[in-house]
Amino acid sequence: MHSLLTPCKSILLFCLLLFFSCRKDPAGSATGKPAPSDNASRPVGQPIDDVYTEFIGPEGGTVQSPDGEMEVVIPPGALATTTEIGIQPITHTAISGIGNGYRLTPHGAIFQKKVTIRFRYEGKGGRISNTTALEVAYQNQEGVWTCIGGAKKDPVRKTISVETDHFSDWGFIASMQLLPVVSTIGVGESKNLKAFYYIQYNDEDDFLVSLTNPEAGTGTPILIQKKYVVGWTLHGPGKLQANGAEAVYTAPVVMPEETSVTITLELNVNGKQVLLVSTLHLIKEGIMISLDGGPWKLYGG
Repeated sequence: MHSLLTPCKSILLFCLLLFFSCRKDPAGSATGKPAPSDNASRPVGQPIDDVYTEFIGPEGGTVQSPDGEMEVVIPPGALATTTEIGIQPITHTAISGIGNGYRLTPHGAIFQKKVTIRFRYEGKGGRISNTTALEVAYQNQEGVWTCIGGAKKDPVRKTISVETDHFSDWGFIASMQLLPVVSTIGVGESKNLKAFYYIQYNDEDDFLVSLTNPEAGTGTPILIQKKYVVGWTLHGPGKLQANGAEAVYTAPVVMPEETSVTITLELNVNGKQVLLVSTLHLIKEGIMISLDGGPWKLYGG
């Protein structure tokens, strides 16, 4: 049995101009491990669609959001009585949030067994610098988006999931990124690239929270230190000048036949290889726009 609650639908207008090319680089620091105060309290997400609900009993079951982007798997014995489980898409307020956030209800519900929360990341390549750096987070009572650790990634189904015993506002985030992840650049122009991490770690030598550090808060973007940088690689036309976790790409003055450039930053994080990728599209004139990670289209060129 399921229902769709429609107390009042809000209409949201999203104006997308120069979608990623106008994105402002966040401020960062190369001084190392951030203080706990860098955990950033964020606004609560606003509903962008109705609540979808299903009734799940002690025998367990699965509830999937209508958009197919996330699901909750409730095992047998997690619920003592039949309970109305709700999923509502909300604006994702985490600094490095990807896609929508989701409000799971009953809010604050505690389960007798852990449930699985699973997200799909397929089709969001324009927002992901590396799938290794994906994490699942919830927003705690202080407003801090917090990674619980133990995230499992399925590269075949392109999903990421965690187990938890409570409901809250959930979403998946990038723990580190090479910015811009995707952007456009005109011939003869230059673009700055910077690699940041967003999660406040207990052990500054290990960024991979899913392996080592549950309940890590997210906060102010921090520039990755030089000691983790192995090297930069440019695939495509143009020139790249790098300094630690920062680089400047300069496009050719004449439009080449190959109009896409891939820039890769290789990191060594506590013995683990991490590759962060940025893709730049060379354009002559006009505006190039990508909607929700879809294909890029040139307008006015």
